[in-house]
Amino acid sequence: MAPLLPELPEPVPIIGDLIPHPEGGAYRERFRSTEMLAHPRGRGKRSALTLIHFCLQEGEVSAWHRVESDELWLYAGGDGVELWLWDGTGAPVRRRLGAEGRESQTWQAVPADHWQAARPLGPRALLHCVVAPGFDFADFTLLRDGPQPLLEALQRLDPAAGKYL
Repeated sequence: MAPLLPELPEPVPIIGDLIPHPEGGAYRERFRSTEMLAHPRGRGKRSALTLIHFCLQEGEVSAWHRVESDELWLYAGGDGVELWLWDGTGAPVRRRLGAEGRESQTWQAVPADHWQAARPLGPRALLHCVVAPGFDFADFTLLRDGPQPLLEALQRLDPAAGKYL
């Protein structure tokens, strides 16, 4: 069976117009739907869908954060990423995203309001992140800015997860 995504030359060049993201790494919004929807949690109107390019380089992390909409992480090239998911109660779960054959998954869904963090598995990883209803920074929370008991619970459940704060 042919791979879903072709191999890309290493390293994947950084797209020149990416800007720093508050969670870490660099991004650029590439698509924002003009269709507007009521956010299911009463947060007002949101675009139906948004898409960003997101790059993590060696030594960078996507710090623990949550988004109040569903998010898809789609591997686009370079090295894979280790993506952490946490519902705020049980132990965090780790998933690896990367090229088919090198890693187990090429995409991962993150349900709305779940905490997430990531690190690259090599020098550079490029991803597409799709959020629906569309991303708005008003719906984005960094865990390090959250309640202290939640931070302590995460570190107690998995001490390795604390390095992504």
